[in-house]
Amino acid sequence: MEPHGKVDTFIEENVDFNNRQQFNINASVYVQDISQLTPVNSFVVLRQGGNSSFSSESFLYPLTADIKLTNDETVQTNTISQEFKHLVVSPGFTGGSTTWSMPRTP
Repeated sequence: MEPHGKVDTFIEENVDFNNRQQFNINASVYVQDISQLTPVNSFVVLRQGGNSSFSSESFLYPLTADIKLTNDETVQTNTISQEFKHLVVSPGFTGGSTTWSMPRTP
């Protein structure tokens, strides 16, 4: 096996969580709308000599829930949905000397 020389590897992963809820509650109705998002983003950069490569991978799990009950109904109505979204960008190559900064989330 031939030696490949020095390889620098940079890895960053961000996980966020966002939950929003809206309510309409009074004497005749109860409505609750929920929207939740949990994005996961991963970034990998490899540098060897004057060459760099990168890859990124994102996962999203959007969730929505709608709950409704009115006084004139005896049945509560619930609608719940969750998705799985996946995006891969791999590999991306650049030649020559490269300056790379990892994306930051606020």
